Amino acid sequence: MELIWRILPALLFCVAAYAVSRTMRGRMVTPLRAGKGVRLSVTVTAEKDASELEPALAGLVWLAGNAALHITVIGRALTPEGAKRTELLARKYGVLYAGGPEFGDSGWKNRRKPHR
Repeated sequence: MELIWRILPALLFCVAAYAVSRTMRGRMVTPLRAGKGVRLSVTVTAEKDASELEPALAGLVWLAGNAALHITVIGRALTPEGAKRTELLARKYGVLYAGGPEFGDSGWKNRRKPHR
């Protein structure tokens, strides 16, 4: 009987810790929140070969979590390889891409809903 009284508080503590972690999960994992009537926008400028663009977009999409975050990628002075990479990553992550006029891009591409 004494063993049960030792195990019971530890078990209750574990259940309470689990319940708190499940309740707080959305607040701890995604620190960015958009309130009512608030629109969050981020503009990312890709230059040259845009080799570090994918980690930046992945991080922004993770950061957005449940927030309505509108991400725009603007290509400036991109190499042909960088322009192709930027367009593919914009499609992959569902963000808005504005290509540079030096490669015949005439406007906005990949118009999609904001991340939720």
